[in-house]
Parts: sequence; structure tokens; C-alpha cells
Amino acid sequence: MARILRDARRAETRAPGDIGVGGVLFFALASVGVLMVVSGVVPTAYGVTGLTSLPLAFLIVGAVLALFIPGYVRMTRYTPNGGAMYSIVTLGLGRLVGVPVAWIALAAYLLLGVALYGLVGVEMQTYAQSHWNVNHAWWVWALAVWLLVAVLGQFKTRDIGKILGVLSLAEIAITLVISVNGLMHPARGSVVHAFGGSGMAWASLGPAFAICVLGFIGFETTAVYRREVRSPRRTITIATCLCLAVSALDYTLASWAMDVHYGPQTVAVAMAQGPGAFFAMGTSAESLIGNTLLLTSLLAALLGYHNGWVRYVYTGARHSMLPAVFAKVGRSGVARSASLLQSAFGLATILLTAAFAWSPQTQLFYLGGTAGGLAVLALMAVTSAAEVRFFLRDRHSESMIGAVLLPALSAVLLAAMTVLAAAHFSLLLGVGADDPTSARILIGFLAVALLGLGWALGTKKLAPERYKALKPAVASSALADTGAHAVVLTEGTV
Repeated sequence: MARILRDARRAETRAPGDIGVGGVLFFALASVGVLMVVSGVVPTAYGVTGLTSLPLAFLIVGAVLALFIPGYVRMTRYTPNGGAMYSIVTLGLGRLVGVPVAWIALAAYLLLGVALYGLVGVEMQTYAQSHWNVNHAWWVWALAVWLLVAVLGQFKTRDIGKILGVLSLAEIAITLVISVNGLMHPARGSVVHAFGGSGMAWASLGPAFAICVLGFIGFETTAVYRREVRSPRRTITIATCLCLAVSALDYTLASWAMDVHYGPQTVAVAMAQGPGAFFAMGTSAESLIGNTLLLTSLLAALLGYHNGWVRYVYTGARHSMLPAVFAKVGRSGVARSASLLQSAFGLATILLTAAFAWSPQTQLFYLGGTAGGLAVLALMAVTSAAEVRFFLRDRHSESMIGAVLLPALSAVLLAAMTVLAAAHFSLLLGVGADDPTSARILIGFLAVALLGLGWALGTKKLAPERYKALKPAVASSALADTGAHAVVLTEGTV
């Protein structure tokens, strides 16, 4: 165990990584799944909330999430070995908060990843029947995609980034083309109706914000690649900002196009057609391309979440929270054991869903994806609070506005959105208010947090040295910004 950890730490003293802004951006965009959101989440938001000012809601949510970025990217200067939200929270609020955050993050990102197998299986099944006249059960297609992800998950991050780059650019392009086509064929007299705010009803505003914010989940994954990139602060900052900006632009444009194209019937059409409502705005050729790229979008999202989760596991192993074998890195630079573990969870999820005849689309994708998204939203609020405390103790020459004030505002607004999402959780899941599913999921995450806290307390008492290793050291910001991983480290005070 000690040898594996020494090898992992030695790997981090090598030269700076070779991944640029594009590579990190494509991983984040893949995790967001832009085409999946505009074709699935946007019509769902219209149908569920009846809110005709949805484009304005997306802009507001995007602006709130933009407040999260300054403190987040600043903190990456002091956590050069990765870990993202776990490392930031541990430095800011201590190990007893950081460990539960790590456990919830592992559970949430795992849910977000494996839940996609339900949707990709169903979409592949429908596509094959319609275009190839091939009839196989959803789980057959899901297993085929799972095998592809398991194999590609063993490749170098740079190589996977190239694949994601092509897929992400293609899906963004078709999204823009269909949205512009919808705007060019209006059914409503005023094309700016959606931005007037007149369609915003307080009764539906909470669910709308909750649905919109879940559509952005994934843009925050940029920081987990911190130890593998060139010029870390610049790369992570630009990639995070671009991912959020591209997502906000696409969501706003797509929802605006639907409002303009369908006019007063937008909500009714969204309820009746679901994902088909977005693709129907394009020509038959554009619709075919869009449906095809939706499949590649799902593959890209699976690869994005796979790689992000592997890095969380790697960090947990390096800090003695998980077995040391998961910190072992192969010649390709991939934590192979962690990658295989994620693949094992994906395989188990597909087989269990098929064996118990659960609905792959509702009971796996919608429940798992929404639950994971809500957990990540809550973790983002905690992360912002941790940034405030970290910089209040020592500003490290950072500006008061970027290091303290903006993270504080971000923490308040993200906490409010988390409460809104939790309050309307049954609506987001598509279950009745008296259905126990939403309560069980919330209790499940609470149980994960309590188990993490109990494990940390037990480790503190029984294995003090291991407990000490749970906290990442604080990097010297001046050296961290050079991109070198062999930085001067100082032990934190929490």
C-alpha cells in the first residue's frame, strides 16, 4: 500500500501536464451534455412548469452560476493535486466536513454517470428500430455502449479529449442550426416575449430554476483535471467560463426558439412531444442528424463522467480515504483500477435494472440523474462557503471581491436554489407529492454524509496518521500558477 501511494505521489512531481483549454473544455461540455439538455430538459421544463419565460430563467441561473467561478478557480491554485470540491471544502471547513462531501460527491457523480446507461439504451433501441429495422432489448444496446466506455476509459486523457472535442462541437453545431431555424419560422408576433418576464409566475418559478440549474451540472468538473493541464489557473479558468457560457447560450437560444416557433402552443407542444419538440423545429435532415448526434452526445457524457469520477476516486485513494490500489497509475497516466471500478458499477447497474424489470428511462435515468444533480448543487453551495472561510483566514494576496464577496454571494444563492430544488424534488422526479421516492433519495444522501462523518471520526480516534493524510496540503500559489506539480507545500491549520 505504501509503495503504491509513493508511486502516485512521485507521478505528481513530473513535468506539467499536456492538456490545454480545449481538452478540459470538451470533458466539461461532455459531462453537461448540451444536446441532451436542449432536447430533453428544455421541453420538460416547459411542460412541467408552464413557464413561458424559460429563456430568461436560464439566463438568471447562468448568471448565478457565474458567481461560483471566481472563488472556485482561485482555490485550484492551492489544491494542485486535484480533488476539486473535496479538497476545497477540506481546506476551508476541515476534514469532518470534507470527508462527507467526498462521499456524497462520489455517490452523486457515480449516479450521474451510470444513470445515462438507461437513456442511451432506450434511445439506441428506438433509433435502431426506426432506421435499421433492428430489434434488440434496451439493455443489449446499453451493454454495447458500456463496453465501449470501459475500453475508452483506459485511454490517455488527451486522446479521449480529442474524441469528445469532435462529438461536442458536432452536437453544439446542430443545436444552433435547429434553434436558428426555429427562430426563422415564428408563430408568435413578438420574438422577445420570452425575455419580458410577463410569463413568470411565482408558483412555477421555483421548479423552473430548479430544472434549469440541474441542466448546467457538469461545468464544475473542470477542476478535477487540474494536475494534468498546462498553466493550471489560466486553463481551468478559461475552460470553466467557456463551458458555462456555451451551455447558457445554447439553453437560452433553444428555449427562446421553441417559444418563438410554437408561440402560445409552446407548453402544449412540449407536453405532447417531449424531446421531439426541439428536433421538430428543424428540417427532416436536421432532425435526423440531431437524433443521431443525441446518441453520440450520450456517449460523450458517459465518457466525461467516467473520467471525472475516476479522478475523484484517485484523489480519495491518495489521501487514504479509499484503498491505495485505486491510486495506482498505469503507463498511460490513467488510474486503471479506479476506471475498472467505475465500469463495474456501470455493468452492475445495467444488469440489475434489466433483471428487476425497472424502467431504464424513468427509474434509472430520471431518478438517478436528478438525484445526482441535486447533490452536486448542494455541494457547490458548501464549496463556496468553504472558499469564504479559507480566504477570510488568509487572503493569500487575493482580491476581497473575487476571493470572499463573490463566493459568499454564490454560497447564499446556490443554497437558495438547493432548497428550491429539494422543495420541488417530487415534481422534478416526476412522482406524486405523496410518493416516498423523493424522501428516500434525500434520506439516502443524508445517510451517506453521516456514514462519511462517522468514518472520519473513527479514523481520527483509531488512526491519527491516516486522519492527518485526509487533508491536502496548501500549495504556494506563486509556484502553483507555473503549472509545475513539484510545488512547495505547507500544512493547513484546520
